[in-house]
Amino acid sequence: MDIHRWIGGQVSLPIEMHPVGQVEFRRNMQGADVVVFTGDYYNSLEVQAEFPSSLFLFFGSGVNPFIVGAQADIGQAVEAAVQSRLYNSGQDCMCPNVFFVHREVKSEFVAGLLDRVRQVKTGVTVARDTEVNPLIYDEIPLLASLFLDKYKDRIIHGGQVDVSRKLVEPTILLSAMDRMPEVEEHFCPIFNVVEYGSAQEVADWIFSEQRVESSFGACLFGEPELIEKLKPSHMLALNSTLFDIENGNRPFGGYGMKASYVRYKDRTISQPLLISEQVSRFFRNSPNITTAGYSSI
Repeated sequence: MDIHRWIGGQVSLPIEMHPVGQVEFRRNMQGADVVVFTGDYYNSLEVQAEFPSSLFLFFGSGVNPFIVGAQADIGQAVEAAVQSRLYNSGQDCMCPNVFFVHREVKSEFVAGLLDRVRQVKTGVTVARDTEVNPLIYDEIPLLASLFLDKYKDRIIHGGQVDVSRKLVEPTILLSAMDRMPEVEEHFCPIFNVVEYGSAQEVADWIFSEQRVESSFGACLFGEPELIEKLKPSHMLALNSTLFDIENGNRPFGGYGMKASYVRYKDRTISQPLLISEQVSRFFRNSPNITTAGYSSI
């Protein structure tokens, strides 16, 4: 909101900001030609049903696996893992929710990750050198506490949650594929590290029936066998993070319905989306377009 106000003072923008809940948004935006919704997939279906004639664009989230293969530069992979998991204290849909590490480099990667995470500064106020701050949503620390208590036997670092201050200590869990914890979108600094033995093991997990709809992004370090397998379905970052490759002027998202989709009338397609491109595609000859956007968790 502050950024919007600042930009609005420099140039004239035909954009109005309305910090309202979903109920008021649905009621006041019924005439919108285009609706852009960012948040939970199931919430999007409810909102979409109330805009049957609008071009509906959905930006969601995914598993975003971070894969460290036997050929990876471990130092580079460790730093990328920390940067991507701690981005905005872990409160971003592009943060990786599982870290697959090949057994040949597991010890080196975990040692590097432990060393780097021990240096992370946690604070109750935002400061230039603070990497983890109190979380925005009240329920996230409680959910994190329940998750960590369930899998406390796999915690090798951290694990403390201060619900009253909404602080989650950077925490590392380590397990094998056959004992891995549930992979959830935590919106907080939890590193769910899983040891694997072959690239096919990881591919089988990523493309299992219950996870195909969540195909969004993937970070790949030193596992060339997975490049061509992931390219058709994921926004793929090679030896980098999803934040490194994000470009606001290019389509964004994945190829799973829970990651992103466009719906117009009776047709729905899951693919990376660029708002201007989609509006131009469906309303090329319409001079006056009303667009409404809503963001929620």
